[in-house]
Amino acid sequence: LYPSAVLDAAWGVDAQGLLRLFSPRENDWCPLSREVRQLWWQAQRQLIAERARADREQARADQAETRAAEAETRADQAETRAAEAETRADRERNRAQATMEEIARLRRLLRAQGMASPDEPPENGA
Repeated sequence: LYPSAVLDAAWGVDAQGLLRLFSPRENDWCPLSREVRQLWWQAQRQLIAERARADREQARADQAETRAAEAETRADQAETRAAEAETRADRERNRAQATMEEIARLRRLLRAQGMASPDEPPENGA
């Protein structure tokens, strides 16, 4: 090896007989331009694959978010239908109560007039 203070490396001949730079920091030969190109293409392929994976993950996350929003909408709709059904049931209970009160009022009115309602048993047991 022939050190170079300017390059902070050393020149030398590798096992294949190629003149190359040796990096003392890395304790290894510096890559050749062919190796650099291969590493660059490999990095590009990895980057493309990572982007594709990230896009797929984002699409899955978007789908999950959409499904969650749809489920929330369905839950809200079910809650609204339940509230509407409860309101209808309350109205029906109120109508039934008002009808029962009207029947009781009419019975009292008939008794006050001395008449019994046809579905009421006579008061004296006869």
